[in-house]
Amino acid sequence: MLRAAALILAAAPLVFPAGPLDFARAELDEAIRERKLNPATFRVRTEYSMVLPDEGFQILPGLVRGGSLRGLVYGLLEAATQIRTRGQLLSVKGQAKLPLRGVRRAASQDDWDRTPEAWFEQFTELARLRFNRFHFVLDAEPLTPERIETLRAISDAARERAVELVIGLEDPTAEEVMRLLAECEAVRGVHVDAETAAYISGPVSEAGRYVVLETTRAVKTAVPVPLRVAVDEGEPTPACDAPCSTYTVFSDDSAPPPVPLAGAGFELLGKPSEAWMALGYAVVRAAQPVRRAPARKAPVRKK
Repeated sequence: MLRAAALILAAAPLVFPAGPLDFARAELDEAIRERKLNPATFRVRTEYSMVLPDEGFQILPGLVRGGSLRGLVYGLLEAATQIRTRGQLLSVKGQAKLPLRGVRRAASQDDWDRTPEAWFEQFTELARLRFNRFHFVLDAEPLTPERIETLRAISDAARERAVELVIGLEDPTAEEVMRLLAECEAVRGVHVDAETAAYISGPVSEAGRYVVLETTRAVKTAVPVPLRVAVDEGEPTPACDAPCSTYTVFSDDSAPPPVPLAGAGFELLGKPSEAWMALGYAVVRAAQPVRRAPARKAPVRKK
């Protein structure tokens, strides 16, 4: 069954846009068609801006700016929403309030059998809600070639929606982690328990790209690597022996906290929603420039 699922994910012809910007632009083009606007006259340009924050965007009449690839994707998705609801673009700015906005999902047999379309729909929903991370928790079964093949297809689908994929592993070997990171280039993090983190830091450091090692409490790793600690809701923030960041894990029935959240962000065991999106990402109307009346020149008196 795993082999069949892997072959389906790897070989099935995909009809989706090839990258994050292609996907976001297609969303905007579809909104323009739904509103029956003339694409020849209703044009929206895109550009990167160094003055905008990472993941931030700005919408102006006929223009979407992004501070990064993900920021530009979010700007185009916001533009598509405005076209669908208003039929025009409003001048707004978007900015991340928390850098980590994610969900966690424990893998089931149904997940291994899911079609590419289902995974794209999953990550499309996350992108529309400005969630930038998906934590996929595996069981203790070995990472067979079939499973890694499937994980590669899942991680590629996540990358094409500007979503970072983190793989949760239960008691993996160093060789399994090395093979996972070598064959799944879109995986951006590995989550293990604290006892495993020390010796897993070696393979993470040799990934050849930026990969975060995540664990359940602050630990000292054998090799310095980017470290992130998961903290359950209501637990105190741990002190790290080495530089690390933290995020809060919320249960499936939790509501967004009414006070500012400490740490890098949050991870949900339940479904994402617009309320959680508002906790981690803000879109506000851009200030309109004040129009001043032109200065009146003093009359010139003729001699």
